[in-house]
Amino acid sequence: MIKELFVAAVILLTPICSGEQPMWSVDAAEIWQQVFAGEPVQLENFVVTGHLNLSNLDPPLVRARFSLVNCTVAPSDFTGVTFQDLADFSGSTLDAASFSQAVFADDAGFYDTDFRGPVDFNYTRFEGYNYFAGALFEKEASFYDAYFQEFADFGNARFLKGCLFIKARFIDGAGFLDSRFDGSANFMGASFESFSSFADAVFNGTAYFGLAHFVDAIQFRDVAFDGDAIFGLAQMDLAEFNGSTMAGQVNFKSASIESLLLENVSFGRDAKVNLRSAKFTRMTTPWQELRGHLVYDGAVYLALARNYRDLEWFGDADWCYFDYRQENRRQKAWGVEKVIDYLSWLSCGYGVRPSYPLIWSMTLIALFGLAFFLTGGIRRSGQPAQDEKPNLDRHQEAPIAVPTRPGIRDCIYFSALIFLSTGPLEFLPVGRYRYLIIMEGIFGWLFMALLFVTLGRVMIR
Repeated sequence: MIKELFVAAVILLTPICSGEQPMWSVDAAEIWQQVFAGEPVQLENFVVTGHLNLSNLDPPLVRARFSLVNCTVAPSDFTGVTFQDLADFSGSTLDAASFSQAVFADDAGFYDTDFRGPVDFNYTRFEGYNYFAGALFEKEASFYDAYFQEFADFGNARFLKGCLFIKARFIDGAGFLDSRFDGSANFMGASFESFSSFADAVFNGTAYFGLAHFVDAIQFRDVAFDGDAIFGLAQMDLAEFNGSTMAGQVNFKSASIESLLLENVSFGRDAKVNLRSAKFTRMTTPWQELRGHLVYDGAVYLALARNYRDLEWFGDADWCYFDYRQENRRQKAWGVEKVIDYLSWLSCGYGVRPSYPLIWSMTLIALFGLAFFLTGGIRRSGQPAQDEKPNLDRHQEAPIAVPTRPGIRDCIYFSALIFLSTGPLEFLPVGRYRYLIIMEGIFGWLFMALLFVTLGRVMIR
C-alpha cells in the first residue's frame, strides 16, 4: 500500500519537479460565453478545443481583456471583431486563424506566436501598440490593407511561406529587424509614414516594394536580397542599403528617391540594377561597386556622372562617363559615328584620360625617332654650329662640310623637337622623309592639343 502511494505521489509531482507547465483543456464554447457576458478571458497554458468563433457575436465586440498566452488554439475566427482592451496571444500556437476586418483598439500582443496555418489580417486595424516580434508564420500570412497606428514590431519574425502587406499603412513606422522571408514578400503600395527598418533581414524570395511610399527614412542596412528586389515606382526620402547583399535583379525603374545610399554593397555575379527613368537627387555608391551591374541607359549614366561631380567624387565621375561612352559605342552600328568614337576612345579616353595622349605622344616620338635612325631619313648638317667653328687664319681654307648620319639618341632628340615644335637646324631631312617629318608635326599638334584639353579639364574642376 505504501509503495502504491509513493508511485502516485511521484506521478503527480513530476510536472512540478521538472519545471514543465501542465496543459489544461478548455472548450471554445466556454470562452465564447465569457466574452458574450463581457467577462475577461485570461488563460495560460491551455488547449482550446473546438472551433473558436467570435465573429458571430452580436455585436462582434470583446469588451474586456482577452488573453490566450502559451495556449494551443484550433482553427479560430475573429473576423470583424473589435477588441476594446488588450488582446494577447503571446507564445500561443494558432492553427488557421482569421482576424480579417478586426479592430484592436488597445495593444495587440503576438510575441513568439506560432501561426501554423494560414493567417488573415486583411483590413485589420491596429490602433494600439502591436507586437509580432519573434512570431513564426508557417503558412501564408496576409495583411492586405492593414492599418498600424502605432509602431509595428516584427523584429526577428519568420515567414516560411509568402507574406502579403499590399497597401498596408504603417503610421508610426515598422521594424522588421532580423526578420526572415523564405517566400515572396509583397509590400506593393504599402505606406511607411515614419522611420522604418529592415536591417539584417533576409529575403530568400522576391521582395516587392513597387509603388510603396516611404515618407521618412527607410533602412535596408545589411539586408540579404537572395532573390529579386522590386522598387519600381516607389517613393523614397532617404533609402539606405549600406552593407547589403544583392544576388538578383534590383529594379528601381521610375522610382523617386531623394537620397540613395548604396555603399559597401555586395552584388552577385549576375545581379543587375535597373535605374531607368528613376529620379534621384543624391546617390552614394562607389562606381567600382556598381560597375558591371547597372542596366545600360544613357540618361542614367549621365545622371550618375553629374551626381558624382556634385559629391566631388571626380574619379567616379570620370569612370562612369568613360564606361557610358564605351557601352554607347558597343551598341552603335558600324558607321562614321562609331569610327569617331573609336578614335576618341583611343586618343584621349573620351576626354577624361590625360594619360592617353601623353602615352601616345611618347610612343610616337620613340617610333618616329627609330624610323629616322633605321632608314637614315635625316642627316646631321656638315656645317658646324656657331660655337663649334674653328679659329682659322685668313689664309686657311675651311674644311669641306660633309653631312653625317646621326645616332639613335640624336634621332629621338630630333623626333621630340619635331613633335613639340620645329626641328633643329643641324639636322636635315633626306628625300621623301621630309613628308614623314610633316606627318609627325601634325601628330604632335594634335596630341598636344588633346593633352592640354583633357589635363585642363581635370585640373580646372
